[in-house]
Amino acid sequence: MVDGPPPKAASALLPAYRPLRGRYDELADERGHPREHWEQLVQLFERLGPAEIDERRRMAERLLIGEGASYTNDESDEASQAWRIDPVPLLWPRAEWTAVEAGLAQRARLLDALIADLYGPQRLLGEGVVPAELVYASSKFRWAAVAPTGAGRAPGPRLATYAADLVRDGQGRLVVLRDHTDSPGGPGFALVNRRVLSRLFADTYRDAPETLGPNVRANVEMAAAITLADRAWAHLEQTRIAKAFGAALERFDLLIAPTTPLSPFPWTELYAQRIDGQAMRNYYHWLALTYVVTLATNPALALPCGRDAQGMPFGLQLIGRLRGEAALLASAAALEQAFEASPELRRPRPDLERLRAPRPELKSIVTHPPLAGEGAAVAGGVNAV
Repeated sequence: MVDGPPPKAASALLPAYRPLRGRYDELADERGHPREHWEQLVQLFERLGPAEIDERRRMAERLLIGEGASYTNDESDEASQAWRIDPVPLLWPRAEWTAVEAGLAQRARLLDALIADLYGPQRLLGEGVVPAELVYASSKFRWAAVAPTGAGRAPGPRLATYAADLVRDGQGRLVVLRDHTDSPGGPGFALVNRRVLSRLFADTYRDAPETLGPNVRANVEMAAAITLADRAWAHLEQTRIAKAFGAALERFDLLIAPTTPLSPFPWTELYAQRIDGQAMRNYYHWLALTYVVTLATNPALALPCGRDAQGMPFGLQLIGRLRGEAALLASAAALEQAFEASPELRRPRPDLERLRAPRPELKSIVTHPPLAGEGAAVAGGVNAV
């Protein structure tokens, strides 16, 4: 903390708060006033008060224990530790996030190109740009995935998931601290965080719904309607689905299904409301072919496979055995290489010039809560497929 009398604060919750000198403070400017994009959230916490904020922190810990959320540190031998969540979220202004999003996408493309070269022609190793001993000595390098000499690069990305740890320097500039390419655990923690925060701040939806985005509002409404009986039913149903997939994949190496049950539609249509004349129960019901695999927790991917009868891109969903990601990716690569020889089955090539033309931005696809349709209870809904 810096010396001297504190300035007049813009927030009653932070009457004597002073940012550290020479350090960028996420919440407050150099005067101790909340930054513009924090003002609404600070006002919310002012209404709650310190005691209620602390109670919600304890409530978050109880909810996370109920979720069974934990993590292990890959760099230590310690047992799994309880996942914790700060009831005060980190806020970013839209303009800053837009720049970060573009930078991370560029970084992911670079890493994807690096992987394609290391498992392909290996020009970077031959030219000494990347030390060969660094790659070949790594226990994570998969020799079986190296393409034969002269095979060329199969189309499509190599990087399945990408995440980055970001920190700020003293001037507030964002810096990538670490890249993550090997574990898709982050999305799972993000979903757990969303469920917990939705329950912690359900009253915010009631008192000030305009301060929440449509996705958050939809999740709050869904979470508020779920009972303990619903959760018990969902757990049993997910177990049944997982066992069914496990039994099927004892006899087969791979399950192949369409990715979606209909041809792509204009982005101005928020979601498919009807399929073959049947009304969808909610905004994600039309994605049942893929979200049922998510419930089973089996690895899956979408493989481009030519065009459908309407001339639109068509995809096959490949589903592998539990913890069989390597075999799944190898099967997909073999199929894509075989499809490339057929004009009817090869990956469609988009018209890049047309895509470069500016288009209105689609702000959000959520317009109402993802609850079961009228007359259908959550626990009494029909099966996912």
